[in-house]
Amino acid sequence: MFLADRNILADQAFNSFSAFPDDAMVRIKPSEISKKGKVPTNGSIFFTIFQSFMSGTDEEGNSTPYFGEYPADYFDFIVIDECHRGGANDESNWRAI
Repeated sequence: MFLADRNILADQAFNSFSAFPDDAMVRIKPSEISKKGKVPTNGSIFFTIFQSFMSGTDEEGNSTPYFGEYPADYFDFIVIDECHRGGANDESNWRAI
């Protein structure tokens, strides 16, 4: 999993992994999750931003972050780009991830 704070960084990383087959890489976007009704699990390398992973609502409209749909041990390795910007503080909006 490659997690960044801006789309440009996630896209840059996604494009840098061009040596891997296309079906191994997944760019997680809220619009795609909404269309399919579930988080993607059909890849080996995932790319997203904090905001996408924190998005999501349940059937009643309550906030239910998409990252919670993955088991805690789903990703073997997580790279967090620019962690110091928003994820490092104890009070951070992204800390739950």
